Amino acid sequence: MVNFKVNYKEAEAFLERYAKHFSQFAEFEFNKLTLLNERRHEELSASLAEEQAFIMQTNALEQKRIALFGDITLDRLSETAPEMYREKITQLSKEIRETILHIKEMNDIAGVTANERLKRIHRYTKNLDIYNDRGTVKSNYAKIDAISEKV
Repeated sequence: MVNFKVNYKEAEAFLERYAKHFSQFAEFEFNKLTLLNERRHEELSASLAEEQAFIMQTNALEQKRIALFGDITLDRLSETAPEMYREKITQLSKEIRETILHIKEMNDIAGVTANERLKRIHRYTKNLDIYNDRGTVKSNYAKIDAISEKV
């Protein structure tokens, strides 16, 4: 473990920004999941650029966290914080962990939902298979209209 001299006032300010970012990211992910569940595919597709921006911001914040704390975990940061910062850093660390877990759960749900819909689309479109001039199956794949239908 690399020894880092932590400025706990700066750490607290950073963790507040970090927690706010993940809170906004979780709100975005919830809205994205809503779009998926409501089959609002055009809006869902349009949200990809916003999601990329969140991911890039997350990566930048993670690099900043590493620069500030090295390989010190949030738990260790909380444990080693002076008394005047400990409660707030502990609370922010817990909030960050819980929010990241919530984001992961929403992404897992979105993945399952998308996979199930793709399986249904595949079942629906496999009847559209035709044979090419060599006698092998040439598949026709569904267009976006087929995805929008409730199959």
